[in-house]
Amino acid sequence: MLKQSVTQQIPIAAVIVNGEGNPRSHFDEQKLLDLGESMRENSQLSPIIVNQVDNDYYLVAGERRLRAAMKGEAETIEAKVFEDLTPLEAARMAIAENRDREPLNVIEGAYAYERLFDLGVKIKEIAVSEKCSEEKVARRLELLKLPASVQLLMTREKYPLPIHQGLLLRKLKTESDQTQMARKAAPIGGPVASEDMVRRWVDDKIQPKIPGANPHEDDPEGNGGGDPPAANENTPSGNDDPPMQTPAEQKKAAKDILKMKPVDVVVGIKGKLAIDEFGQACLTKTTMTFNVKGDVEILSTAKLVLDLEGEELVKIVKLVKKAQPKPAKKKKAKKKVAKK
Repeated sequence: MLKQSVTQQIPIAAVIVNGEGNPRSHFDEQKLLDLGESMRENSQLSPIIVNQVDNDYYLVAGERRLRAAMKGEAETIEAKVFEDLTPLEAARMAIAENRDREPLNVIEGAYAYERLFDLGVKIKEIAVSEKCSEEKVARRLELLKLPASVQLLMTREKYPLPIHQGLLLRKLKTESDQTQMARKAAPIGGPVASEDMVRRWVDDKIQPKIPGANPHEDDPEGNGGGDPPAANENTPSGNDDPPMQTPAEQKKAAKDILKMKPVDVVVGIKGKLAIDEFGQACLTKTTMTFNVKGDVEILSTAKLVLDLEGEELVKIVKLVKKAQPKPAKKKKAKKKVAKK
């Protein structure tokens, strides 16, 4: 049963904001200034909600209005005052208040669910009160296990990382890998990679393909990674092809490759600098010359993605934009002068 409240003006300086009750964490400064000016000119349309314990007023809901009133240099604010609300009652009230006003972003909503969960409310009960599925509540709680850098990408205004793509990153072991993959999936210039593409990237990161570890992977005869076919009298004795590897030999080769240490190299690269469909800087139609202690190899590749982000990526985008070819000028048709 909802407790009774009294609506009255209270001093702004007497309101205590402890940060636990409000699931909202992002406040637009310009919107706060506009709201404060509106409250000053048109009066306050909705009271904030506070929980009175002895002579202290603890904010339950309405932090935007409180901040806006402070921006407008108001001394008092209209408040709906409850007495001795339990933490669970206050949490439910805060979530309902924010849901009915400016929507919470996905991470703020997740923290709201976590607050209820920490107070002993089961996922099933949260789902019933929020009119959503248990699976949705569980997925939101799972997002809070991602690093803050990834959560920030999920809440940005332009090209945010979608929920499904974010959940796929939970398969990666380290926060560094999760952050790197999130930035690749949701580059600053967009667009965002599809769920299937992120799943392939994550799977490749977990179990990378080792070049040369399985020479029969693309075997058109279907030998695959199984045992090599038995030699017979028709097999040429002077075949120069490398001997086929057994699964045990393939596994050992992969381990040996992973153990190899980096070596000094001088690399010469020539190609076209571009921004691909995922907003990543890359080199296309590239020729690379590798010089390792005098041994030289020249390789060509159709595309080489550059792992750049933030200011570094912005600089490359400016370079590409600046070097764009100028549109050809249209030639003006010469007027023929009729001979007299």
